[in-house]
Amino acid sequence: MKGKYDSDITLDELKVQIRKSSGNPNVGKTFQTELKSGPRAYKIATFFEILDPKNGKVHHHSLKVETYNESKKHWKRKPEHSITLSSEKENEIGALADFLNTYRFNLHKLSAGDYRVLSEDRLQKISEVQTLLKEVGSKQKLKIVSQLLGELEGNEIPLDDFEKLFRIGGRDTIKKVAIASRLVEYRKTLHGFEKMLDEKDLNETDYQKFLTENPWLFGSEYSELLDRRKWTRDESLDFMLRRTVDNHLELIEIKKPIFKNLFNHDSSHNSYYACSELSQVVGQVMKYIEQIGDKRESILAKDQEDVLKIKSKIIIGRTGSTEQQIALKNFNSHLYNIEILTFDQLLNIGKRTLGIFESKRD
Repeated sequence: MKGKYDSDITLDELKVQIRKSSGNPNVGKTFQTELKSGPRAYKIATFFEILDPKNGKVHHHSLKVETYNESKKHWKRKPEHSITLSSEKENEIGALADFLNTYRFNLHKLSAGDYRVLSEDRLQKISEVQTLLKEVGSKQKLKIVSQLLGELEGNEIPLDDFEKLFRIGGRDTIKKVAIASRLVEYRKTLHGFEKMLDEKDLNETDYQKFLTENPWLFGSEYSELLDRRKWTRDESLDFMLRRTVDNHLELIEIKKPIFKNLFNHDSSHNSYYACSELSQVVGQVMKYIEQIGDKRESILAKDQEDVLKIKSKIIIGRTGSTEQQIALKNFNSHLYNIEILTFDQLLNIGKRTLGIFESKRD
């Protein structure tokens, strides 16, 4: 890089010489501004687009801030007062922009989680917001977006409008937003579910409502929650899920996480037998399955749903000790088209589903 230029060239001509001095054949557009204009020292910032030689697209940027002293004989570059930043590997330019804008917008005075609200008249000027977003780095953009999201009332905005918004977003951005939103939703749901399991005052309706609102807790094994709850004249089911693999329906009966063992120990035979609550719900579900089977033809004609050999899951109780877990495993192995799941097992399914999204963060 040339350190001296003849003093008879103008400042604009000096800028041209600076642009030419890059020496990089892949320079695209160049932007310059004067940070300091004399009387003797001049600071000039030059922003280069560096293109990818393979496709001609912008690969990264380079920023030079150079100081020149003007004398009667020449313009002399002062290397000790000059610096070059790049966004190629570590985004030095973005980091500097974030740092400067933290103070420009007084964000350093805010507590963690707080954001500065733009004035109402400025928010109305979309062009100003767009300009602002172009000026700041990625971290500051995220803070601004966070503030805007906090101001939105989701129930007042149709889902179609959100879809339109994300159609114009970059693929990577949409993917990260989707994963992040699921992580937030699922973590919050699992935390609430864990707290519910320790509440002794909740009834079956509370658990039924919660699981109806969060069918993903049953895992990817199911693809759809059916709205209809009444399939026979006399019985109302908790809900039906559609299996992903074969499109068949599965009856879900939800009881309570009763605070007692699901199985009683028979010391005289060293065996375990179901407690009264478990025996009762198994009999109840057997009746459901029988009645639905008897109505198969009418259900098929009316709802176009085939309930042949319909299966069922019963959600009841807690997992308990190792002996209780073995007893449950043995009990399930002797049931036909009915499976007993404890609330702890259902919670674990939800945690595994959350783990799938957490693994996509990297």
